[in-house]
Amino acid sequence: MKKDNENLDYQNADFEYEIKKIRQAAENRYKSKSLIPAIEIKDLTIDFGETLAVDKANLKIFKGELVTLLGPSGSGKTTILNAIAGLLKPTSGQIIFNGMM
Repeated sequence: MKKDNENLDYQNADFEYEIKKIRQAAENRYKSKSLIPAIEIKDLTIDFGETLAVDKANLKIFKGELVTLLGPSGSGKTTILNAIAGLLKPTSGQIIFNGMM
């Protein structure tokens, strides 16, 4: 009977070790995903003919962040939001959502 208990102890230890490995892998996956911005703007430039509305803007917004765009009238706040929403096509630069363009 003692030998059976020893086998159970080893099996439980192996099982607990496997559970720890699975938890660690899940935690690592979660952490790596949280490092990717939900929205990333790289060198965004938008012009309307000869009027430069946004000049090489860069911005990273991570999941769960509350962000505001502040600036004087005509500084390009709405233009950036319209580009993020897909209502305006950037002249150059990239808008990336969750690591995908």
